[in-house]
Amino acid sequence: MSLILIGITAYFLIFGALYGMKRGILGSAIRLFTVCVAFAVAWYARETYVAAVLDLEIDGQSVRALIEEVTAEMASIGTLLMPLVEILLGVILFIAVFLILKLVTAIIYFIIGFFVPKSNRWLGLAVGLVQGALIAFCICAPLNGVLLDVAKVTEIQVNGEPVLDAETRADMKEAGVDFEEFKESGVSKFYAKIGSKFYDLLAASKNADGNNVTLSGYVDAAVATTKFAEELTNLSDINFEEGLTEANRESLKQTFENLDAIKGEMSEEAITTVNQMISSVVTEAGGEMPEEVKTILEDFDMSKVDFSKEGDVVLKLYDIAEEGDSAEGEIDVVEVVNTLAESTVVLPIMESMVTSEQPLELPDGETKTEVTNAIEDIAKTNPEAAESLKKIFGLN
Repeated sequence: MSLILIGITAYFLIFGALYGMKRGILGSAIRLFTVCVAFAVAWYARETYVAAVLDLEIDGQSVRALIEEVTAEMASIGTLLMPLVEILLGVILFIAVFLILKLVTAIIYFIIGFFVPKSNRWLGLAVGLVQGALIAFCICAPLNGVLLDVAKVTEIQVNGEPVLDAETRADMKEAGVDFEEFKESGVSKFYAKIGSKFYDLLAASKNADGNNVTLSGYVDAAVATTKFAEELTNLSDINFEEGLTEANRESLKQTFENLDAIKGEMSEEAITTVNQMISSVVTEAGGEMPEEVKTILEDFDMSKVDFSKEGDVVLKLYDIAEEGDSAEGEIDVVEVVNTLAESTVVLPIMESMVTSEQPLELPDGETKTEVTNAIEDIAKTNPEAAESLKKIFGLN
């Protein structure tokens, strides 16, 4: 695939330089101007022609109406899907309209070129080279961006298995489609470096809230969501039947560290999109979602969660429950209880896991007194969290 970008770049640079030398400085400058006009029209009119395509009628229904009909039973998902469709159309149509206008302006120049004097051919070559570079950039930068986003999607794993199995990957490689090799190629890295901002501006749209969303943001959110699901599955598989052992302590700590690392790789836009996806899932699931899961996800905000801190709180809680007063001095009990009260993940999970018959009991002593007093202080400002804490520690 990298050969395609190399071929496009080489073609427009070489022929841009040759035609520039043939036209001379004045002719090349006029041709460069017409290419810039083609770019400007394709860029600034892209929302217009995207809307025109969505308004096209097929069997009496517009393309937009057909998409909305497909997502009618998933209305909230549809609000995420429509901007994605607009983004993809925008990228495809920008390249198509730019090439069409380039061809039209080339025909116009061919006519007026007879009347343009062909002077200073070496400067013409330089200007022609600039023109060729501009055309190559307008085609290759968005093409490279889309291919890199597709490459991210091919790396998604579900239940530990890649979405593309080994046989499919082998078949794709035989056909010359190797995303792993492509993203490591020099030409891809070059266009990613010089064209990433241009691609992000081009591959963008407005969501239902009027905020800018990009194709890369959507892809990053989808990749992160599958990684989160994988880690949460690992979390649910940890065996706590014998309490917190050395083995499951390490598994628990590692899982929360992995979750924190995944979040750290996400952009602000990807985090916002994940929040929207979770909200959509909760809305669509309705009464089919278990109440304890719904409670966790309803007010979930990825931007406010510190997974590493949440995991640390769980471990300290079990240390406090197991060691009692011997944990004094090593663990700030009040800080742990206050952190748990502010938790948006561990608090609802522990509340759903701990029943009134099996609370996280504390042995009588100073630690239990400190926990009780801390919960009473929390009740003054956050009575709901205080009630949850009482349930967890069996202090009702």
